[in-house]
Amino acid sequence: MCDGRALVYLYDGSFEGLLTTIYEAYYKEPPSRILTAGQYQQAFDERYEHVQTDLLKSDRVYDAIEKKIGKRALSMVYYGWLSHEPERAGWIYEFVKKGFKFGRGVTARLTDQDVERIHSMNRPVLREYDKQRGFLRFSALEGGLYYARIETISYQLPLLTPFFFERMNTNPFIIHDKRRNFAGVSDTREWRILNADGFTAPNLAKDEEDYRRWWRGFHEVLAIESRKNLKLQSQNMPKRYWTYITEMNKEM
Repeated sequence: MCDGRALVYLYDGSFEGLLTTIYEAYYKEPPSRILTAGQYQQAFDERYEHVQTDLLKSDRVYDAIEKKIGKRALSMVYYGWLSHEPERAGWIYEFVKKGFKFGRGVTARLTDQDVERIHSMNRPVLREYDKQRGFLRFSALEGGLYYARIETISYQLPLLTPFFFERMNTNPFIIHDKRRNFAGVSDTREWRILNADGFTAPNLAKDEEDYRRWWRGFHEVLAIESRKNLKLQSQNMPKRYWTYITEMNKEM
């Protein structure tokens, strides 16, 4: 029962959980905010409600967005969920509400704050995805497994894992998101995203150290000292990507 305090919905952080929460907000009581349980610190003027993920409800919202607002809007909602923006869930809810009101043309209403917020969340997610596709480095481990580490700002595993699954379908691999402690895993038949608690990568394959040394040497030989431009290099490949790139890290 409403007691005058603002309502905050708390969900489990999953995409299905977000869509379930949008269903609850749309058909029941609109919230002042939507957050993951780990984000929330209760205030005296707020009350909170945990939303249990319901796949039937999330599927209904998914289908409704696709049919009434369009596939582009559905992609924008998904990329928004991948964003690191703390208020992303509430912003997505406001965008979806507006989409149900205006239909497929809502994505072009760039002067609308609720629409611009979604675009502003999408842009860095897609830029980081583009960078990671080029900068991600796999290492060969014992047993024929390939392993890569990332520490991305936005949640990139749901984009990177299927991308590399399509291109490495004969090689099992793990992409380990150390910041969030999740891993995208492929066994060549299917891919999944798993919790990486307690995960320890196997030892490097026998030839991996030689390959790394040869690659670093190849990179150094090709570099032309007179054309070195560290500022331009940092613009094209920001330093936060250097940690796990073989040619930029002599300790790997």
